[in-house]
Parts: sequence; C-alpha cells; structure tokens
Amino acid sequence: IGKDEGGKEVDPTKYRIEGAQRVQLLVDNQSAIALMKNPVFHGRSKHIDTKYHFIRECVKRDQIYVEHVSGDLQKADILTKALPRVKFTEMRRLIGTEDVNIKWENVD
Repeated sequence: IGKDEGGKEVDPTKYRIEGAQRVQLLVDNQSAIALMKNPVFHGRSKHIDTKYHFIRECVKRDQIYVEHVSGDLQKADILTKALPRVKFTEMRRLIGTEDVNIKWENVD
C-alpha cells in the first residue's frame, strides 16, 4: 500500500511530460512486487481496496517498472524508518549527504 501511495508521486501522466521515460520503483519486498506485477486475484490480497491498485495499472501501461532491491540498499528507509546509527550513516552515505558540524557561538 505504501508503494502505491509513493508511486502516485512519480506518475508521468500527472505532470503531462511528453516523452517521459518509465519510472523505476525499487522495492525490497518480494511479495509486494508479485502483487504489483501480477494483476490476478490473490485470496490473501482481497482486503486491499481498489484505490490501492494504481501501481498495478501503471505497470500494466508500462509507465512504471518494479525491481527488487536488497533491504540493505533500500535508500528510502532513511526517510521512512528510525534506523540504528550505523545503518543511518550508511544510508546517508548512499544518498550522498554529509554530516554537518555546526559550531554554535554566542553573538551578543
């Protein structure tokens, strides 16, 4: 469901981008990938409301392609989860940000 909501933000038709290329969606959950790629009815997913099938439709229209990424390399985790310091530092490095050390001084 979270991938569906995130996928709406990358919908090329939302911005009417001519010649837009397919958007890559990296997912670290194999079951979620199977549900997105296979539009057949799954008994275990019957509880999912139809409004959450947006990604399936984008995959079907070849606007989005879904690929698996190892959980250790899932860069989105830094924005969606509380991570242990070591994992946070590694994710921060992967997305290209640095620790900023600010020295606070009294400017009176």
